[in-house]
Amino acid sequence: MTQQQGKTYWRSLNELNDSQGFAAAVAKEFPSAPLAEMGAVSRRRFMQVMGASMALASSNACRWPKENILPFT
Repeated sequence: MTQQQGKTYWRSLNELNDSQGFAAAVAKEFPSAPLAEMGAVSRRRFMQVMGASMALASSNACRWPKENILPFT
């Protein structure tokens, strides 16, 4: 038996008990498909797309409505 380093954490009592229903629910919720099938995106490409979307969103927010300044008299 090998000993683990550090603490072991679990999400619920079902996971602690290693119940069959919990293992099936986890497999259904979080499929372990290879990244190639899921269309993996590199971290660099993700940051490029997020940076571009933030730049476009912020450039649209910088516009002020046109107002005519008129004197009171």
